[in-house]
Amino acid sequence: MGQRIPEKEIANFFPYIVPLHYGYQADIPCKYGAEYESVMCRGKAMIIEDIKEKCKALGVLMKVQTGEEHEIDDKMASAVNVVKIDVESYTAKACIR
Repeated sequence: MGQRIPEKEIANFFPYIVPLHYGYQADIPCKYGAEYESVMCRGKAMIIEDIKEKCKALGVLMKVQTGEEHEIDDKMASAVNVVKIDVESYTAKACIR
């Protein structure tokens, strides 16, 4: 699941995102596999300190994850760190069967 990123390493952060992963079975072991889509990003990452910017970012995240609007208040946002990534380059791949 999630990992805490040491603050000294935050500027060299390389996220790896796998938004889709389905395992599938087959009649013989060599045909077992998984479907996936992934993105490898290189860029600069920084912890967002501004509470209003954190609230906005968390609201967008919740909309993407749940499909619903959620009001994020200052107390909720202050309980977590939000990392903003300015992507410089990325690669992507997928295996969909």
